Amino acid sequence: MNIARYEVFEQLGRGGMAAVYRARDPRFKRQVAIKLLPREFLHDPNFKARFVREAQTVARLEHPAIVPVHDFGEHEGQPYLVMRHMGGGSLADWIERGPLRVEEAAAVIMRVAAALDYAHGRGVIHRDLKPGNILFDEAGHAYLADFGIAQLAEATLALTKSGVYIGTPAYMSPEQVRGDLELDGRSDVYALGIILFEMLTGRQPYTADTPAKLMMKHVLDFQFTGFVSEQSARSSDPDPRTDAARTSCDRDRGPASTPGPDRDLHSCAATAGTDRHTHAGRYTRIP
Repeated sequence: MNIARYEVFEQLGRGGMAAVYRARDPRFKRQVAIKLLPREFLHDPNFKARFVREAQTVARLEHPAIVPVHDFGEHEGQPYLVMRHMGGGSLADWIERGPLRVEEAAAVIMRVAAALDYAHGRGVIHRDLKPGNILFDEAGHAYLADFGIAQLAEATLALTKSGVYIGTPAYMSPEQVRGDLELDGRSDVYALGIILFEMLTGRQPYTADTPAKLMMKHVLDFQFTGFVSEQSARSSDPDPRTDAARTSCDRDRGPASTPGPDRDLHSCAATAGTDRHTHAGRYTRIP
């Protein structure tokens, strides 16, 4: 199977907005990842121009912690993006094995936060930040992927007025749940806080039996602001990495004036975007 000039080896995954393939670029003799978007997007007569514009914007994001885009185009009626192939799996894979050590979480957050601040400074918001979009190279360095994909889908599906939401319910900010028209980088900061919580505890702060109920918990429930140490202490997981995360966070308890994971998570999880830090790098101070 070929997609344009690229020789496809296997499908790596499929989500609501795209399928991802591992392929080979014969021109440069390197492996790449190809994200193939749905044909339905082309029903929007303005999609092609918007796709080209978004692809060019993402390709200009040259940061050491952002997965680079090599190429884009259309194949048999389907738009595609060609990106660097990341051979180290995703943060979702890492979390499945249990809570990360605080040092591991710090290394991930520092790179992702720097990438977000860089993109936000250029007017680009991710809108669908989650562990599955944080990828690793063979050396274990974290990279942020899929900039622009959610915005493309959001603009296209909004025209159908179908009520389809864009984003992943477990990581959506309250303003995304409410359907606010104007989002900024603080929505990504909220998702980053959820990811930090999940890395340290091995679980998400909210669970529900339907996507709608899960999204509303971000607005109404709000247990996310509790101490990470208290949340992880409730876990029955005996994994020593959970104890390490709890111990490190316990060390950082103290006067309200003392910065630490709890205060960062409180700010990161604020229901009102105006109460959150505007810079993701604020959350890189993990003991």
